[in-house]
Amino acid sequence: MAPTLKSYLQVFPILWWCGLLLIASAAVALFPFDNMSFAYLIKPNVLAVIGNTLGIGVIILSLEFWVGYQIFISGFWQRAVGRAILIHALGGVALPATIAFGLILLVYPATIVDDHRFQWDILFMLLLLVILNYWLANRMLRYQLDSSADSKQKLISDRDRLLQQIEFLRTEIAHYKNDAQQYELLAARTDKTVNGLIEGKNILTLELHELRMENSRQLKRVQQLEDERNVEIQARIQAETRSQQLLLEIAECRASPHQNSNAGISHGGQSDVVFHFKVNGAEIAIFEQDIAYCYGHHRKGEDSFQEIVLMDGTKYHPALKSLSDLLRIFPTLKHISRNYLISGQAIVKYEMLRRNTPLLTVLHLRERIEYGESYRRKQPGWKNWLAGQTAINQKKIAAMSPEQLPLEEKNIVDER
Repeated sequence: MAPTLKSYLQVFPILWWCGLLLIASAAVALFPFDNMSFAYLIKPNVLAVIGNTLGIGVIILSLEFWVGYQIFISGFWQRAVGRAILIHALGGVALPATIAFGLILLVYPATIVDDHRFQWDILFMLLLLVILNYWLANRMLRYQLDSSADSKQKLISDRDRLLQQIEFLRTEIAHYKNDAQQYELLAARTDKTVNGLIEGKNILTLELHELRMENSRQLKRVQQLEDERNVEIQARIQAETRSQQLLLEIAECRASPHQNSNAGISHGGQSDVVFHFKVNGAEIAIFEQDIAYCYGHHRKGEDSFQEIVLMDGTKYHPALKSLSDLLRIFPTLKHISRNYLISGQAIVKYEMLRRNTPLLTVLHLRERIEYGESYRRKQPGWKNWLAGQTAINQKKIAAMSPEQLPLEEKNIVDER
């Protein structure tokens, strides 16, 4: 196990030594313990000695921690015992004692240094440093012995595991040998089988030649059938085309009463319905028969937004309160959802979803719109209107050239 700072903290318990340093600071102030009363302990000069000793002790303890860590990570007690002893003596005892003596002369007053008991303090400090380094060396050696024991136990476990793997491999080798013998027997039987297959191959070659001749005759027959099928497909396509034309004519016939009524409304009033508003100081006039759809956005706390899109793609923003205002101005528009009013002439196609919900494709709109159920309930005859108007618009689109179609409408037709 490689030595690390975490493992060194197990060897050098720093918190334990900090507590011991606090006790030692008090002991230095009371040494040689001829007066240990509480009144003597709380004297200012005694407390100053305790504080100064504690500060010096923190510096010395930090130096001891660093010296011990260098010896620990270098493994000197395992590789070079003499070097470890020399570092303990110089870096762990001599250097800290010299630094401590200099700090004592710096921080303590002359009365304490000149006291006859000061030499006992120095001897006590040297004794503590020797004991600390001796204890630290023993802790390092014990850690190395424990690590060696753990490594030895790990090696023993690895050896046992390797022995088990070797035994397992021997068993596997025995199985492989048995499989090899069986493979040899199988190979011998396979050789006999191959000889038989070669003979069978010669027989099959002759049969294959006969089958190819028969296949050639069948291909000629298939070609004849394919020609007949193509004729049938052409006839069916013509029949389907005629059927679609009839369906469109039926849809027009069903929608004709409603279209006639709408036409009457259109001739009676739609061409006269016009909406005037100003944009940048200029007055704009919008006729109802020119509108493709209207869009409205209304949310609480937000400004209302309306957009009128004409059949040629032109867009206007009338700045009204809601779509209801536009519906009152243009009554023939269909309210199919919360946000859309559409004109029947702008419907390109539609498809029915689940629950009989139409999904409309509207001119100049890139997304398709659902015809809401609540709006369909308010509009009787919406199915006939939708089918008839779509059939009429499809005929108009088919009669127009691609250059006459608006950009969005050409994209919709290409999708079909």
